Amino acid sequence: MADAGADWLHFDVMDGAFVPNISFGVPVIKSLRKKSELFFDTHLMISHPKQYAQVFVEAGSDLITFHIESASPVEETIEK
Repeated sequence: MADAGADWLHFDVMDGAFVPNISFGVPVIKSLRKKSELFFDTHLMISHPKQYAQVFVEAGSDLITFHIESASPVEETIEK
């Protein structure tokens, strides 16, 4: 991707509850991080982003975005 001029990658993580689709989770981000130095923007389209934000950061996500209408308290999720 970097060879094609990309500066970052955007990942939509879906849990099948907050949105009807299911995509992938932490193991995919972690394995891709080993192969890329690009900026990882991870969009948590999940019901409880606060519960998972830290593990996505530990897996290699550089930025976490989430929906304010999720079940997680907004300020607490931002702090994570």
